[in-house]
Amino acid sequence: MSDGRLHRFCLLMAALAAILIQIQMSVMTAPGSYLGLRVNLADLMLPVAGLVVLVTLLRKKSLWPRWSLSGTWVWLIVLSGLMLLSFLYGYTVTGEWSRWALTNKLVGWFVLVAYFCLGGWLATNSGAAVRARFLKFFIATFCLAAIGSLIILLLSDLGFTIVPYKVYPLAGVMGNRNAFALLCVVALVIAVYEDQHGAAHRQARWIGGLLPVISFLLPALLVGIGSRTGAVVMAVALLALVCLRPGPFLRRIVPYIAAGMVVVVAVYSVTGKSLLRENQISRTIIAADLAQQNPEALLEKRTGSEAIRLRVNSDAVVLWQKHKLIGAGLGSFLTFSHRSYDGTDIVVDLIDCTPLWLLTETGLVGLALFATFYAVAMIALWRRRKDDPWAGTMVLILFLFALMALVHEVMFTRFMWLLLGLSLGTGANLPQHSQSAPVQQ
Repeated sequence: MSDGRLHRFCLLMAALAAILIQIQMSVMTAPGSYLGLRVNLADLMLPVAGLVVLVTLLRKKSLWPRWSLSGTWVWLIVLSGLMLLSFLYGYTVTGEWSRWALTNKLVGWFVLVAYFCLGGWLATNSGAAVRARFLKFFIATFCLAAIGSLIILLLSDLGFTIVPYKVYPLAGVMGNRNAFALLCVVALVIAVYEDQHGAAHRQARWIGGLLPVISFLLPALLVGIGSRTGAVVMAVALLALVCLRPGPFLRRIVPYIAAGMVVVVAVYSVTGKSLLRENQISRTIIAADLAQQNPEALLEKRTGSEAIRLRVNSDAVVLWQKHKLIGAGLGSFLTFSHRSYDGTDIVVDLIDCTPLWLLTETGLVGLALFATFYAVAMIALWRRRKDDPWAGTMVLILFLFALMALVHEVMFTRFMWLLLGLSLGTGANLPQHSQSAPVQQ
């Protein structure tokens, strides 16, 4: 592959990944549960992309990923070994192999590693140009999906059925409304960054023009998604932007958010329906009342996700206390929950707290290793913030991601790992390279 073809291949992979990685789905799913195999359309692209990348590496037509974080390869090997051993140990605890844990957790982890390495490879071999291409298609796809979902929701409230589902139409591209809220935060932060630093990345300057659109849609997205966590994280993101970019925030974000709020109130005054997610608010009130009267009845009636999450988290702590150091193994909590909730129709396949999930199934060792890797990655990016403003923005994104992780299991959100690979790849902090040659060692 010639240098020019390599560069074009990198740009193509970046564009395809930016679009496909926002489309998630579950297959082999039992009715009324999340059980099954969760896949991303970009996952289907990985084998082909990986084969091409491998050929270019073996023929020495491209460079291996180079990282600004020292020991990155060691970290990936250690974390992969941890996940493998944790899966094997799960058999000794439960007495059975968890096919769900094999596909969703173990294989899913290696999928994340593949995205991370792909991001690093793209950054090393095409630098700023590939990142600009990724952001362009990533944010454009997000805006199209958000607008389309809002139109479907509004028409549904007015009595027009456009798609065969009504509940949570804003699940949209990420397959999970809370992940969509996180995507909303990421898109906003990226847009602000590109608007302020477009001179350094000329191919992405146009993204700043989308900032008013995203800001205008934020109120409708937040109430339509119905994610309280997403609303809290968004508030933190906006507060951070006030501190980091007070001038642009007041000029280019606040007026459009205010206009969006006016539209939301106007629509609600006309339809009086689910744009304000009344059903979720009512379920929360009912859950609070029943939790005081009879927690077990609340669990059996499946009324209110909050009570179920509290029960799940409490049981996760109980399971961890039996295996404090190395955890109970991947997939162990799924087996534990089936036995614990025997006789009910509740199927719990995850713990809605990423640190608690790691603690329960990989123990203190696993949580410490993942937390340390996360911390050193943020430190590496923070140290590069003066030379590469994007590194500072990525630190903020990771911080917001961490907030989401406290009340949701979001470690397997693919686009975050691809973004992290693009950011830690050393080519990402270099000037845009010529389209005729990759970075030279």
